[in-house]
Amino acid sequence: MTQPETYTLDHAKVLLQRGKRAAGLAKSVAMGVSYTHRIKDRPTSNEQVSHYLQLVCQQACRALQVEVIPLKPIPQELALWTCNHISWLDIAVVGSIIPTFFISKAEIADWPIMGKVTQAAKTLYIKRGSGDSGYVSRLMAQDLAAGKPLIFFPEATTSDGTGILPLHGKLLQSAMDTQTPIQPILITYVNADGKLDDMIPYTDMTMAESIQRIVDNRPSKAYILPLDKIEPADHTRDELTAMLQAAMIDGLQRMHAQVLS
Repeated sequence: MTQPETYTLDHAKVLLQRGKRAAGLAKSVAMGVSYTHRIKDRPTSNEQVSHYLQLVCQQACRALQVEVIPLKPIPQELALWTCNHISWLDIAVVGSIIPTFFISKAEIADWPIMGKVTQAAKTLYIKRGSGDSGYVSRLMAQDLAAGKPLIFFPEATTSDGTGILPLHGKLLQSAMDTQTPIQPILITYVNADGKLDDMIPYTDMTMAESIQRIVDNRPSKAYILPLDKIEPADHTRDELTAMLQAAMIDGLQRMHAQVLS
């Protein structure tokens, strides 16, 4: 007799959570769209754009009950940031605490939630397989030379979060051309049981399926670990890519040892 009542109560809780989180995400999208309209045809400083991006990303993280926890102080110096890639949620997590601008694959512009956010944030988009990485790298170099911090995901696709995929280092050329430090950071999502949150990775599913998994998920923690910066001077691009790969692999292992039960 108690099973139907328990099921009904649990189902009601899921529906209530789904409604609250969906409303919060809708607010994030509305903020991004509103901001896009406000700055259209108006001169806007990088500081204004990055500040607003942080507000939108913080709203998205709050809506999804994802607590963002830096394990070390976040560096403030101009850098080309790099990050491992687990989910579309990475954009909100990273954007919530780091004042930076994104380099993303072109498909993200059409994503239901983060697409509007990245468009409002003047994201540079790159088409996979189009051969335009050289052009994007030159645009990145112009931004870095002008003092605009940038971040990209060198794995070029999402993983399950257990390791680091092979890195694609072509866009590191922008750091070499401007002698800008490369600043790696890492993300790890941890559930209430102290384990890797397997509801977060965006792999082998549609965007709609991923959104629903995260909306229905229990509260999660997103740990952020900044690693030692890498100076590009006197290194080839292949050497920098190998150095970055080794640093991210080692850093993720140390991070997991620190945050996982």
